[in-house]
Amino acid sequence: MADMYGAVCSNTFTVKDIEKFKAWFEGYHFGDEIELFIREEERHVSFGGYEQYPSAHPRKMDSEGFPEDADLKDFAEELCGHLEPGEVFSVTAGGNEKLRYVSFDQLIIAQEHPTEPYFEHYSSDDGNDVLLKRMRGE
Repeated sequence: MADMYGAVCSNTFTVKDIEKFKAWFEGYHFGDEIELFIREEERHVSFGGYEQYPSAHPRKMDSEGFPEDADLKDFAEELCGHLEPGEVFSVTAGGNEKLRYVSFDQLIIAQEHPTEPYFEHYSSDDGNDVLLKRMRGE
């Protein structure tokens, strides 16, 4: 048995206030090795890193220090309060376990639509019925 390894990477997005965004972002967990990349002058932010069990779904740490999935609508509404008008936040995570089990997640949040986060998870374990439904847009 092996472990799942891969990468988590966001796009570059503009925030209203770098320091307020950093303080808020520290409350969420995308992985242990995630690094924020900041261009202060433009207020541009991105993040990424290589992770064991990578995921594009934000998490919060529970009382025992373990990550649990955050509510996407709450995350999106809070995030949109930090984004400049018209910005889009996108984070992608992908990984594999010795290429046997390949997975891919993506989360997209548009500042103009704070209550409509888009999250999708794809896996090489998805059965034919799941794949066909996705092809048909069901």
